[in-house]
Amino acid sequence: MKRAGGIPVCLIAAAAFLGAAALRLEAQDMLEVARGQMAAGHAADARVLVENALRAASSPEQRNRALLYRACLETDGDSAFSRLELVCGMAAGQAEAVIAGERLGDLAFSRGDYTRARESWLLAAEAAGSPENRQSALAKAARAELRMKYPRQAVGTLERALAMGQSASSGMLHYYCGEALQAAGDRDKAAQHYLVAYQSPGDPYQLAALYRLVEFYGQGGGKAARQWRDRLAQSAAGSVFGPAAGTAVSPPQAAPGGYSIQLGAFSSLARAEAHAAGLRKQGFDPAVLPAGADKLYRVRIVGLKSRREADRLIEKLKKKGISYQLISP
Repeated sequence: MKRAGGIPVCLIAAAAFLGAAALRLEAQDMLEVARGQMAAGHAADARVLVENALRAASSPEQRNRALLYRACLETDGDSAFSRLELVCGMAAGQAEAVIAGERLGDLAFSRGDYTRARESWLLAAEAAGSPENRQSALAKAARAELRMKYPRQAVGTLERALAMGQSASSGMLHYYCGEALQAAGDRDKAAQHYLVAYQSPGDPYQLAALYRLVEFYGQGGGKAARQWRDRLAQSAAGSVFGPAAGTAVSPPQAAPGGYSIQLGAFSSLARAEAHAAGLRKQGFDPAVLPAGADKLYRVRIVGLKSRREADRLIEKLKKKGISYQLISP
């Protein structure tokens, strides 16, 4: 018999049609399955289970957890925000506090409330049970600090996260530490962190770090500058992009006859489109380019006819604290 999260699927399906007395017996089980469904991305199924569990809850703890899961299933809006605020004030458990804190931060960040986002993510970091979860929350808090124009504070937050040791988030932490140091005017230390991210095999931030390093060292006609440009133009398998062995990857080109500005590179189309949608809300007009041989979807503003036009746009990006990469024709 197939099982979902340790509970037979047939029992879950039957529970949805039983009376309130029977549902009380299954509320905790349904919440556990709903959590697994959320983690797997099955939001519609999770909503059904959560609503049934909320009606069947026989204790404050079950009700609090059901309210939290309902809030986490909201995509946006003040209703999700207010529900999470309510749940954060309840004794729903450490794991629930971390989820609620991160979700509150995500919603606040999307609304442009970077101060509130930072506070929520720092609280989530304090409640996190593992170093990796703390690192993830601290990285988000540092991003909010960068948006608030506090690069030195962001550096301190990221260094605190890095001091927790190596993890799957290390490349990301070094990359953002480089961005924060670059924003603070310390290019030498920024380059050191970009170099660490670039030299981490298989890390998703390798490509972004390489672009930054080429921005620093790939200008001009010297031998070293040409070597950096060659690394970007002809990166072999296993060094940065990881395609089939022996396949050379050329960097994406700007729109014909003009400059372009890259605003992000993502491993999934959904994330790239979500980033582009957020930029459109801020008054920009980015395009999502098809994935190249490195399997990354790039978000770019293309078709800029002159360097002057590109520079004007870059000034607007800087004022909003948006990271960018200028691509010359």
